[in-house]
Amino acid sequence: MKRILLGTALVVVFAAAFLMGYGGAAKAWPVLPDRDAWYGYFYNVRDTMGDDVFAGGIPGWVDSANEFIGFIENNLYNGDGRHSVGAAFIIQTMMPDRYSRNYWPSYEEIIDWESRIRWAESNGWINWGTNFSYVANSYWQGNYGGGPEPNDNAFYWEADTRWSIVFMSRWGVAYVIKRDCANPLGQNGLVGLDWRWDATGRTTASVPQAVPGETVTFSHYIRNAGPTTARIWWAAWSSSPTGGLIANGGPDLYLAGQELNVQNENFTIPNNAAAGTQYCRLVGYDPTNSYGGRNGYGAPACVTVFIPAKLKAVMSVTPSNIIAGETATFTPGISVQSSGNPVVVNCTISRTLTPPSGPAQNLGNPACVDTSGNPNITVSGGGTTLRANSYTAPETVAVGSRICDTITITNPAQNIYYNNPAADRTATTCVVVAKTPYSRFMGNDVFAGGNFAAVNPACNNQAKITTVGRTLSDGSGAGSVVEYAAFALNRITGFGSSSRVLVGSGALGAAARQLTFANSEPDATRLGYFGKPQHCINDYTTNYASAPTLAPGSYNVGSRGSGAWRVNGALTLSGTMPAGGQQVYYATGNVTINSNLVYPATYVNSAAIPSLVVITTGNIQVGPGVTQLDGIFIARGNGNTSGVFYTCFPKTEPASVSNACNTSALTVNGAVAAGRIDLFRSFGATGASAAARKDPAEQFYFSPEIYIRNALSASARPTIQTSTVLDLPPRF
Repeated sequence: MKRILLGTALVVVFAAAFLMGYGGAAKAWPVLPDRDAWYGYFYNVRDTMGDDVFAGGIPGWVDSANEFIGFIENNLYNGDGRHSVGAAFIIQTMMPDRYSRNYWPSYEEIIDWESRIRWAESNGWINWGTNFSYVANSYWQGNYGGGPEPNDNAFYWEADTRWSIVFMSRWGVAYVIKRDCANPLGQNGLVGLDWRWDATGRTTASVPQAVPGETVTFSHYIRNAGPTTARIWWAAWSSSPTGGLIANGGPDLYLAGQELNVQNENFTIPNNAAAGTQYCRLVGYDPTNSYGGRNGYGAPACVTVFIPAKLKAVMSVTPSNIIAGETATFTPGISVQSSGNPVVVNCTISRTLTPPSGPAQNLGNPACVDTSGNPNITVSGGGTTLRANSYTAPETVAVGSRICDTITITNPAQNIYYNNPAADRTATTCVVVAKTPYSRFMGNDVFAGGNFAAVNPACNNQAKITTVGRTLSDGSGAGSVVEYAAFALNRITGFGSSSRVLVGSGALGAAARQLTFANSEPDATRLGYFGKPQHCINDYTTNYASAPTLAPGSYNVGSRGSGAWRVNGALTLSGTMPAGGQQVYYATGNVTINSNLVYPATYVNSAAIPSLVVITTGNIQVGPGVTQLDGIFIARGNGNTSGVFYTCFPKTEPASVSNACNTSALTVNGAVAAGRIDLFRSFGATGASAAARKDPAEQFYFSPEIYIRNALSASARPTIQTSTVLDLPPRF
């Protein structure tokens, strides 16, 4: 005989009652009008026999909200079919809205249920053990016959008093579960767990002001202040509740403290909208709280139409780069991109120094004021230039550092429009702490222009000499100079003659221009432009075209005797010339020098003076580790793909103080003739003192050894010699 197990003492009585079918007592469950007694909660299948909802009931250790929640959810997720459906049955019927037939309950439903359990406990509304008199009981249908035995739970009418867990609410008894079998019980119907929450609503606009044709976004939010979950409807309105419904939805489940963005509207301001017109939106919500409040509304958010004066922050700096000890001047301003009435704005300026490595450092906040010192800046017409701010780089500042001023328009006093608020409100300009490496030519002249006759028979290329001279913080000068005369068939800029540094263009008769030819032109800006129509450089290649050949490769000059050789290809040279040795190398490919190529330190007599001549129709490539070259170096070519004398190779651009060409200076004792001399070393011109910042990157010394003895002075060959000697008084 199948039975429904309602308690050990009453087993027989209840079994008999079920066998009789309770036919006279059958009627719908009081709070579930869509379910009759013995009809399953989830599947609505009739089965009149069954068993406890949980075998073993609810243990005595379950006497807190968290323990109860954990016990029920463990049965839901980990129990067998009977206990899992029983847990779902308890969760769903404990809620005031008991028509959800989800098995399993959704995540949102479980969170809602948990919050109500904890809310009841926080109010002292749970009695974990007391006798309760009921008139309705429940059971699991899946055992002992009585029908198809679905895995479901149902209700039936029965009156008794049993040891139970009682959940209260503000209205009285809300829910009851028998301890020994976990059957939900009823007295006058299940009220369901109480809840407590309050709702609020708000609306935001993406911008407070907009111009005709601009698209703005209104965003609507509903928030449940808790402490339990809530289900709330919403509606978005134009201007006011009577201004027109835009959208609605819900009810949505809100966890305690949760705010949802329920709707976003992209609205384009009409092109014909008048200045001052407001477009407003607000959100409504219902209910407003757990006590039955209705039809709540958030404050409206409005966008005001205006006809703009378009402003833009600007910042400039002069010069674009400085060296340690020099001063840069930052000039902020605010421009008007289109006409409009004058507007009053305020702004801030921040100044930072960012070293080559490491974080930016704050250098302070120069005043952002107009030229009269007023922080309330009136902008009209084409814009307003603000008071300039200067900054002098410390002597110890690292080369490669960036000093930047940033202007930000902060709080305009009138309506202002920006094409791009993030970009137009702020402008940043930086000055780079650079160094300008110098070259020094001693013992002879420098001539730029002309060319080799084999490359340009007219020998009239208009070459320039362009370097930089600076006045250091101690008042002295630093720059590129030649000890004697400077010649160029084109302009000479910033290059000093007679061992004097030239800063700027220099005036007629300035000491640094006295040996710059021609230096008497009426236009003081046209320094250079030597009047010679041509300047041909002897390349000596024909003299050695039939010289004995050497295989392309690497040669140490110290292990070779005197002689002249031709290399049909690339050549690499190194070593110390032997005393008295005379060597000439003529290569048709590139000549590479990756280690010092030098003469002996001393000579016992003039015959011991060595002479090294390197001639190429390719390029001469000096490695970054080379610090000294002794000899005569000739690179015949167009100064582009050939005929280049590289002081540092390989040449990595853009130039950087972190590359290998920054680590050492190069000294050339001798002479260099080339289609182009590429002065790429960046050594020197830096340091914590003015003296250190005068160190050159390249030094060229025309040594007396070339006059006394050189390999090109053999009979029947052109020689390197002084073209004219003038004996001027006074004589000593």
